[in-house]
Amino acid sequence: MAHSIQWVVPSRVLEIKLWDDVDMSEMTALVHETHTFVNMGQAPVHILINSTMFMNRPVNFQEINQIAKTMSNPGTGWWVIVNAGKMMWFTASVLSKLLGIKLKSANGTEEALAILKRVDFTLDTLPSPQAIQSAAGTSLPLNDTAL
Repeated sequence: MAHSIQWVVPSRVLEIKLWDDVDMSEMTALVHETHTFVNMGQAPVHILINSTMFMNRPVNFQEINQIAKTMSNPGTGWWVIVNAGKMMWFTASVLSKLLGIKLKSANGTEEALAILKRVDFTLDTLPSPQAIQSAAGTSLPLNDTAL
């Protein structure tokens, strides 16, 4: 699995981009890395999961239950899945129920940010998608990891 993690809105909205396939050891490492970002942020930290290039695979409920035990973080706000395939949405839905996390889906980053702005009034100063794209070169370093 390859992934990148970066702040879309500094300390408040985190974007995780996934591509290729994932196994349990890779997912465990990603969860640990996500916790590091969430703990550095200002709660609630909302998470956009961009799964546009993610390869869906069959879901193993034992694996989902095992990973769910490590995913809970009191600093986490909403999850918004961007361009979710059916298996990704199903897996995220199951995890959100197990963890009690609020979950939405969006067709793109702009729609995801609009959703977050509606559900979290503290994000009223959310920058436009154009400002986010132009600032992408100056954001915190990406962690592009091909695991």
